[in-house]
Amino acid sequence: MHLRLLLCGFILVVSSQVIASENYTNDVTLLKNALETAHPGYNRYISNSELASRWTELEQVVADKPSELEFYTAVSKLLVSLRCEHTKAEFSPKLEKQKRQSFMPFRFRIFDNRMFVEYADSETDLKKGDEIIAINGYPIQRIISQLSPYVERDGYTDHTTVSLLEQNFDLLGSSFEQFFSSAVLQQDTFANEFNILVKKLGADQTTNTSMAAISFDDWIKLSKQPYRLNFKDAVNVEINDTTAVLKVDTFVNYRQPIDAFELFEKVFAEFDNKGITELVVDLRSNGGGSDDAQMALLRHLYQVPFTLVNGAWLSSKPLGPLAEKLSSWDRTAVDIDKTKLPLIDYGRAIPLQALGINAQQQQPAKYAFKGEVVLLTSKKNASASAALLSHIQQQTNVTLVGDATGGNQGGTTATVIAFLTLPESQIVVRVPLIRNRYTIENALDGLGAYPDIYASEQLNDFLSGRDVAMETALSLFEQAK
Repeated sequence: MHLRLLLCGFILVVSSQVIASENYTNDVTLLKNALETAHPGYNRYISNSELASRWTELEQVVADKPSELEFYTAVSKLLVSLRCEHTKAEFSPKLEKQKRQSFMPFRFRIFDNRMFVEYADSETDLKKGDEIIAINGYPIQRIISQLSPYVERDGYTDHTTVSLLEQNFDLLGSSFEQFFSSAVLQQDTFANEFNILVKKLGADQTTNTSMAAISFDDWIKLSKQPYRLNFKDAVNVEINDTTAVLKVDTFVNYRQPIDAFELFEKVFAEFDNKGITELVVDLRSNGGGSDDAQMALLRHLYQVPFTLVNGAWLSSKPLGPLAEKLSSWDRTAVDIDKTKLPLIDYGRAIPLQALGINAQQQQPAKYAFKGEVVLLTSKKNASASAALLSHIQQQTNVTLVGDATGGNQGGTTATVIAFLTLPESQIVVRVPLIRNRYTIENALDGLGAYPDIYASEQLNDFLSGRDVAMETALSLFEQAK
């Protein structure tokens, strides 16, 4: 009886794998059609011949009858090759449920391809600053190299990869956690135990220790910070004499929306009332979000009228039956008859009046700041925050301090995102529908904002808790006095 059940089980597993492989072929066909038809930046940074090679590579993976996790990983690798930060795949519900029980019991920072503990579960003996030399036998430098092809980035902003390995809340926690088991360990399932080679802070020798995986909820609690921050909780102000620090950690204002302009109006009215003449705007944790929050801040930083976007377009190909398979918060970009839009080099031009506040001339707010402004930048900046930084940098009273960012001065492929559920794997792929162009003089296509003064956090700064970017910003005000 036991042998019969085991045999039947084996037959069922093999049969399931064969069916899954055939169905994954259908998923690939649908995905290819969606990207070729709907994505306005599909071949923006990759040649047609290289695209063909990437699709052949994915088709070969499917032919080898992959597990669901292997298929997800292969799809993600193809999407990253488009070099569009907004084009990515989410776990299926099944994979997400499994992954939520399998996270490393610590969180880390990366400096010069070396990994250091930032937060650790109390059940481990890890402390901040301990260096992780290897995980499950793989040296950290090799892990970072193997994971890089699976980390999304805009254009040529490859320097942002390490920050997304550390934390990527567009995915489940981080790109490291998302892909380590499949891309590095080559496993069909998520690891439930980690063998860590660690060098304790101040020690000369390394030690090996095995650590059990923790849940996603426990992993999030390590940093005592929320999983996905909302704009309403992301704005903080500190005032010291005539200097203020305004920290805005996200522009995401669609999950629990508030009036973004009203919030900033109150903040900047207080600055005006208290005679603030020097302002630090800390956007280092801000990866982007909603147009209304971004624009509300810009209106309080600009002293003259401005327009953020001066062009946008859809892909030139009609969606046809594909439209029924796409969901989005704005069906206009999905259901529109593209043949009624002018055909230009990049696709079908969208009338500027249809683009909302981004393409409308904006007036400075009543309490727009007139003093000196320093904006703090980091590798985490992308999308709306990177666009804000690149745009406002053109104003003469503004100085950028920190790191080169993600995002794209030449315009992002985003604005409206469609969601495509691949029917058999249940993987959800984000397909941006609109490509825009910013009104940035001499914009560098494929690159984000670059600071006027570099003040990158180094390992010693991390270990000592020193905030070198903030120190640099405040010192600029002191020098001006």
